[in-house]
Amino acid sequence: MTVDYRNRDQLYRSAVEALGREEADTLMASLPPMDWSEMATKSDLREFELRLSSHMDRSLRLQTQWVFGAVVAQCLAVLVAILTLG
Repeated sequence: MTVDYRNRDQLYRSAVEALGREEADTLMASLPPMDWSEMATKSDLREFELRLSSHMDRSLRLQTQWVFGAVVAQCLAVLVAILTLG
């Protein structure tokens, strides 16, 4: 069953009648604002963290290789220019 805001509103109104406003507020605050299947678990977050970390490691390694290569190429170009002009 998909819970939408109308269902949540009806639940809140029924809870206010049965429990009182403060207790109904506490009940609604303890329920997720969406379907339980949409909630991430700790293992979901850990898996995402590992994938993100791996992706960042690869990206930073590639970026470092490109920057290092560019610096080496510039140094060689300056050295060739010095030797040619000197």
